[in-house]
Amino acid sequence: MVVLHDLNQAARYADHLVAMKEGRLVAGGTPAEVVTEELVREVFGLECVVIPDPVTGSPLVVPGAPWQPAAPADQQLPLDDRDDLDDLDDRDDLDERPAS
Repeated sequence: MVVLHDLNQAARYADHLVAMKEGRLVAGGTPAEVVTEELVREVFGLECVVIPDPVTGSPLVVPGAPWQPAAPADQQLPLDDRDDLDDLDDRDDLDERPAS
């Protein structure tokens, strides 16, 4: 028996895992059964994505919320409506370079 807090290491090397929260057993089973996005969120309060490890195929926890694509082009502001770009046009120092 080994106690590990590194989920990726535990999933890679163990045949059977248990997950505990506040001294209580929350889940037990193979790494694929235990290491899920839902369990990581419930036990550790961590948003993540669980993908197959490219070397072993075991679950691999990637911290962070899943990537979301940008809004479709028809929902984005046109470039000329963006105030922050107008401010750049007013800067004279962008065109000036020191003499060499």
